[in-house]
Parts: sequence; C-alpha cells; structure tokens
Amino acid sequence: MKNKFLLKTFLIITVLLALALAASAGLFYVSFGRSVQEEMQKLNKKKLSLIAEGERELLGEIKQSLSALVRSQNVILAVSNSQLANNGNEVRRNFITDAEQAAWSLAHRNVRISIQVVGKNGFYFSNDVTPEIAWEELSEEPWWINFLGTADNTALLLPTSIKRVNATYAYEFQMILPIRSIIERETLGAVIYSISEKVLYDVYDSAIEEGPEIILCTSNGQVISGYNKNYIGLDLEDVLAAYDRNNQGSAANLSRPRKLSQGITIKGTDWHVYNLASEREAETAIQAYFESYLKLSIPVLLVMILVVYLVTFGLTKPIRQLSEDILKVKDGDYSVRTKVFNKDEIGLIANNFNEMSSSLEKMIEHRTDQERVRSQLELSMLRAQINPHFIYNSLNSIRFLIEMEKTEEATRMLLLFTKLLRHTLTESEEYISLDKELLYLEDYLEFQKIRYPEEFAYCVKVPELCRNCLIPGFILQPLVENSIMHGMQQGEKLMITIEAKQEGDYLYINVRDNGRGIEAKTLDQIQKEGLGSHSIGLQNVRDRIRIYCSEGSRLSVESQPGEGTLVILKLDLLEDK
Repeated sequence: MKNKFLLKTFLIITVLLALALAASAGLFYVSFGRSVQEEMQKLNKKKLSLIAEGERELLGEIKQSLSALVRSQNVILAVSNSQLANNGNEVRRNFITDAEQAAWSLAHRNVRISIQVVGKNGFYFSNDVTPEIAWEELSEEPWWINFLGTADNTALLLPTSIKRVNATYAYEFQMILPIRSIIERETLGAVIYSISEKVLYDVYDSAIEEGPEIILCTSNGQVISGYNKNYIGLDLEDVLAAYDRNNQGSAANLSRPRKLSQGITIKGTDWHVYNLASEREAETAIQAYFESYLKLSIPVLLVMILVVYLVTFGLTKPIRQLSEDILKVKDGDYSVRTKVFNKDEIGLIANNFNEMSSSLEKMIEHRTDQERVRSQLELSMLRAQINPHFIYNSLNSIRFLIEMEKTEEATRMLLLFTKLLRHTLTESEEYISLDKELLYLEDYLEFQKIRYPEEFAYCVKVPELCRNCLIPGFILQPLVENSIMHGMQQGEKLMITIEAKQEGDYLYINVRDNGRGIEAKTLDQIQKEGLGSHSIGLQNVRDRIRIYCSEGSRLSVESQPGEGTLVILKLDLLEDK
C-alpha cells in the first residue's frame, strides 16, 4: 500500500511541475510578444538613464570642487596682485594648500585632479607636469571669449585630449571656471581642472554589465569616453563605421548592421550618452530576459521539491530519527530516548531501543562510580606513599641536629616539621592555588636551610598572574627535595630556582638547579620507567598528574652531568575563582 501511495504522490508532483513549466512559458510569450525594436529602445533607455544620472553626479562633484577653489580667498589674492605673483610668500603657500586639498577632493573615486591656475597678473601654478598656459594665449581663444559672457556659476567642459601616451587611461577632459574679483566681478584669471577619463568610464563600467557598448559624446559628436579607447576623440559617424568594421566577422551582424540608440543628455551639460547596439544584440538581450523569466520557475520547483520531501520522506521520519539516536548512543550519549511516533513495527523498535539505552546508561553510571572510587583509592595511596617518605627524611635531619647538640636549630626544625606535617596530612583539596603551594614550599625550604645553612639557596620567580592558578596539592616539594638530596656537590653551593609562566591553555612550572646533574642512562630510566632513587618523588608527581590532569599535561626532566637539572611541569591552566 505504501508503495502505491508513493507512486501516486510522484505522479501528482510530476503533473504539477509540468503545469508550472507551461505557465512559465506562457508568461514569457505574453510578456515579450513585442517587437525587437521596442525591446531595444526600452533596454537602452533604462540603461542610459542610469549612466546619465551617474555622470551628472560625478560632474557635479567636480564642479563643486572647482567652484570652492575659485572662491578661495587665497586663490583670489594670488591672481589679483602683481606683486604677489610667483613669489614664495605666505599667500602662495596658503594657495598651494588649497590647491592640494582640491586636487584630492575626488580621492574617493580613485582619481587625483590635475590643476592649472592662470592669472591675469602673470601668476601660474600647476600641480602636475603639464605645458604652461599663458594668460595671453587663453584670453585670445574664441571659446574663452564667448565663455566669459556666461553666468558666474557656469563651468566650461572641454573635449578630451591625450595626456600620457603610455598609460592605460591616457585621456582626460577639462573643466574651466574663471576667477573673478569679489566686488567688481572683474575676470582675474582661470582655474583649469584636468580629470582622467577613467572617472567617466568607472560610472558606466560599474553600473551595468554591458559597458563595452557605451560612449559619451559632446554636442558636436566628438567621443569623450568609451570602453574602446580607440574611439575617444573621433567623430560619432567615424565610430559607427569603425564599429561596423569590427563586427564584420559575423554573418548576422552583416545582415543586421549597427543601430545607434537614442542618446540621453547629461543634465547640466551638452554631453550625451549613447549605446551602440545591433538588432541581433537586442535579441540577445531579450533572450537574457527570457532566461530570467524561466528562473522565476525555480521557486515553484523548490516548493515542489519541498512537497516531495514532506510527503515522501516524511513517511521515513521515525526511521531517520531512530538512526540519528543510535549514532548518538554510539558516540557515548546514553541519555538519548527516541520519540515513538506510531504503535506499529517502527514504534516497537523505538520502545526496545529506549529500554536498551536506559540499561546502558545505568550500567555506565555504575561503572563510572566504580572508577571514581578506584581513583580516590589510588590518590589516597599516592598521598600515603609520599608522606612516610617525607617524614623519614625530616626526622632523620632532626636526629642529626640533636646528635650535634644543636638544640635551638633542632627545636626550630621540629616546629617547622610539625607545620609541614599538618599541611600534608590535613590538606584534603584536590587542587590548591600555586600561591598556597609556594607558601608550603617556603616552609619546607626554611626547614632544609636549618640543616644545610650554607650548602644551598633558592629563588622564586612566579608572576602574580600565575599565583592564582590551581595545581594538584603537594606537587612541588618532592621536586625540590630531589634537587637538595641529589644535586648537592662537595664545595659548591646549590642554587634552586622555581619559575612559572602561562602559554595558551597550559601553566608551565620549572624547578631548576645547578647541581651535579644526572647521568644519561639514569635520566633515560627516569623518563621512560620512573625507576631509581632519583624518581621516587618524581614518579609520585607523574602519577598524580596522570590522575588529575588532561592528556596534554606531563612531567619532563632535562639534565646534563655537572650542569644541573631542570624539571618541567606542564599542567592544565585552571584559575582560582
């Protein structure tokens, strides 16, 4: 029965998908049943409007910068007084500052403006290496004479010209504005901006994908900007002829020559934006729209796939849920209880699985309790092992002092021994702070200093950052005791240094001495087996690290005969709250 239901479901979904595809095709033919010419005009108008608006905003920014510089008091002063012209005075320095600020006013468009300032008084300035322009030459230009009759806020746009022949963006256009006195409105000079054609190109290159077909022209048909830099500076008719020659490799293009879209004027200028296109290219654009409409069917297909998932694979949800829960139990999570959806065979399996996982959880908890008890017994054994070792050595030292009739030292040593014994026997916490461990260690070192007053010294170099870290208790005293018992040399003073630092997730504690060191064979036994008289305390410390700390923690020993010994503890970084 279930197989028949699945078959019916797939048949219904197949019909729905076919209807969706048919609806999508019908939508295309209804929406795009117009002529190729109409579609081409629609696409071009939308495209060119975006570009024209972007270019208008760009030219507006340039004009705003130019107007601000022309109105600058420092600029007016520089061209109004013949005594100030071309002198290195404060006025010229201030003028240069204003000019440099203006030169970088379009830095957000990745271009620096080239500025030329020409004064009627003979003043000239350029922030770039360009041929110098004399006022006499500029004032005789017919276009300049006509331009002076315009309003004050009008800026003149000049066509492009080649500036750097070896550069990728070798073309520039110019914007000019006269400098007039504030009161008389007399023309004192002119500011000429030279701007790379790249800023014009960037507007339409980033606005639409079909930038290679765009050209910008003046009112007389001269090309100012385009993707094909060879067109710049040419007449529009010459560009159209060149466009035809470049597309003669296609039979379709020969039968359907280029069409020039209706140009859109950039507001505030006499510049126009055109798009070169052929009927074949317009058809390609329509084809792209057709594909985009087909993509509208993707959400429908996704919905259908979702229906398949909910209807078909929803039937297998109990089995998939049970499979996921089995994997969780496999990974060690025995608290998992799967959900029972039905009272059929799958429900029976789910109930049996829940009973099994419950039994496993109880068994694991019982085993964990046993392991915890075993670890506590092992720790107690280790503590019992280290205490008699320490007590024996300590009482032996007190006995030597009594035999030497040093009763005052013996009394002091006995008091310290009592204090240390209280620490070792009453300290029940698994972890203590490093600062507390160092206090116990200093009592022990003072205890040993009584017995060996001149034979050894010690130094503790532990930063405050490390003193709050938690470590297993009574872990440093066996290491220091080994240094004293096995490191002393006849006639040389033993120096013991305790250091600590934090690196990553670990606390490193170093116990270093300059004693007699350890032979290579003995050191190898200590590292690998933990045998010998050197390693009774070391093995105890190593065992407690194994029980208390993670697998990354360890104890290691470095030593050379006659060069001392270094014991390195790498412990988990735990901070005392």
